[in-house]
Amino acid sequence: MAHGTLVPDAPPYRRLAAMLSTRRNEAAVYFEEAIDVTDTLAFVARWNAEGRPHLTLFAVTLYALAKTLHAHPRLNRYVTGGRLYQRDGVWLSFTAKRSMEPAAPLVVVKRRFEADESLEDFARAMEARVRTARVEGDREADREYDLLLKIPHPILRRLLALAPWAQSVGLLPEWFMRQDPFFASAYLSNLGSVGGATAWHHLYEHGDIPLFGTLGRAADEVVARDGSAVVRTLARMRFTYDERIEDGFNALRATAHFRALVEHPERLVGDAPDPT
Repeated sequence: MAHGTLVPDAPPYRRLAAMLSTRRNEAAVYFEEAIDVTDTLAFVARWNAEGRPHLTLFAVTLYALAKTLHAHPRLNRYVTGGRLYQRDGVWLSFTAKRSMEPAAPLVVVKRRFEADESLEDFARAMEARVRTARVEGDREADREYDLLLKIPHPILRRLLALAPWAQSVGLLPEWFMRQDPFFASAYLSNLGSVGGATAWHHLYEHGDIPLFGTLGRAADEVVARDGSAVVRTLARMRFTYDERIEDGFNALRATAHFRALVEHPERLVGDAPDPT
């Protein structure tokens, strides 16, 4: 069952790129954004002081990326079977620690983001979703994973290797893609939440995610502003991007859009014009 539609009018060079590079990491491009989050952190502090649903820098980042993908739908595509598809909806996957204990497992959350969802509704839903995931995990997904892991290892590896082919011909079950976090528009990891710097991350060959982002810790740095040295709080975001889905020009435009939304979060609540 498909979760996207074929892009029949893609330029010939884009269709050829989808056929020539059979693996995502053959077509991976890496780029970094140094995001000035000085005003963003102040916005988050004011928001939380008003008693609204809890907001974090990472939540702003998730919401801004979802808004960016809605504004730049050609970045919300994927390649399977040597063909380019437009994804049905904006889906983001991300990880959270159940606790700060070293042995605590990671919780993976996958969520659809609607174009008209407000920041407040998003924050409320995310607060509840992460709290539930940390306490209970994803019971439905865990049951399905347990079932898969009961299959003998050599057979399971062969079955998983058939997934890309099954997806390309519309035979991959909907429940498989619905639960699997690697069938999404993007995957984000918040290394800053554990005090870590950002990192380049590979693209998973399993699934169809064309974009992986890691957010590092926010820290004060000396930067140049209008010819003077000033101290600002920066957080670095590193992206790994499957360039088969769209050319670099439009990818950079989308990245600039994303950075502007994170740096000026008032635009996310309609208090200022949205960046173009």
